[in-house]
Amino acid sequence: MYLSSIKISISMLDLPVWRVGSKTFTNKFNAMLAGKNNNTNIHFDLYDSAFLDFEWEYDDPETLQSIMYRRCKQLREKHNYIRLFYSGGHDSHTMLLAFMQSNTHIDEIVINVYAYWQQKSRLQDDQYTKNHPLNREQFRAAIPFIKKIASTIPRTKITIEHITGDYLLSTEGFSSTIQQNSLDITDDKMLHRKALFGEEKQQGVVNLLGAEKPRLKREGGRFYWYALDSNFVGVSSHETNTGMFYVTPEMPELHRKQCHLMMKWIKQHFADGKDIDMSPNNLIDDRLRLDLNNTIRWPIWHSESNLGMGKKILSNTENYTGYADNEKTLILLEVPFIKRLMDNSVVENNTLVNKDKPYQYQPCFSYRYYLGT
Repeated sequence: MYLSSIKISISMLDLPVWRVGSKTFTNKFNAMLAGKNNNTNIHFDLYDSAFLDFEWEYDDPETLQSIMYRRCKQLREKHNYIRLFYSGGHDSHTMLLAFMQSNTHIDEIVINVYAYWQQKSRLQDDQYTKNHPLNREQFRAAIPFIKKIASTIPRTKITIEHITGDYLLSTEGFSSTIQQNSLDITDDKMLHRKALFGEEKQQGVVNLLGAEKPRLKREGGRFYWYALDSNFVGVSSHETNTGMFYVTPEMPELHRKQCHLMMKWIKQHFADGKDIDMSPNNLIDDRLRLDLNNTIRWPIWHSESNLGMGKKILSNTENYTGYADNEKTLILLEVPFIKRLMDNSVVENNTLVNKDKPYQYQPCFSYRYYLGT
């Protein structure tokens, strides 16, 4: 059960929250209602207690590889069971390799296969499922790679989880969690919670996700990083034992390192000094996106990640070009229950939704942190 306003406990500091005045919220829906009712701006608290006093402008000489290895050991010491979610893209692939190359045990690796159009009782990995834009990476990259390395990690459980229509048609707690968290079902924000994490109460488990990439702004020659909650909401599901690998108050130097690597890359490739607001996902040029990805992550072994950022599913020369999330939206909205739920939410909360993306709320911002010039 979500609480509208709560006192923060030590365990809750592992995930971001929203703040409206003196009140703290673990879901965005109630935060936005409070902000509207009180005519007060909403602040996305991305670990303020740890990040505000951190020296972000310091360019640490420690390598990205070394910091990631330490992060793996830190997670292993903290958690009894590490469940790593792997898609085959740059973020999760780099995270997986960091565990393997640092000789840090992973208890379970989970690969999500999307099959909303099927029922679990009649499930099959047919050609439509394998070739679907949502699953290209999984079947052509993630699953083959895991099969390739399985013999080297015999103590690690491998789970290929099919997200079928059964999850969408279940009404148990599903509608309220979608509406209260973000209105956005296109990024698995609540599907993960319902289908995979559930209400797991086992102590010491972490559902580890490869989140998140830097977002940098150059303004007047000065560089800052900041975050949109819409990039973090999907992984910041309280009561789900969710954890982020890259952005964490437990080791802020990891995110600092990727920010400084990206800042140097921007100086090299956008040397005109003009103001810029950039995340790897909003780079249109495929070659630049791949080059940046290989700067803040490690080069991947395959070509099916669709350049790893933004997950563009087809080239511009083909008939259909778009993003996997857009495709997922269309599929989900073909389910009458889901479409009715989302449409009703948009109507009931029309002052809260994002006018450009009506199935999402307006984004909220974190503080911005100075990196250098």
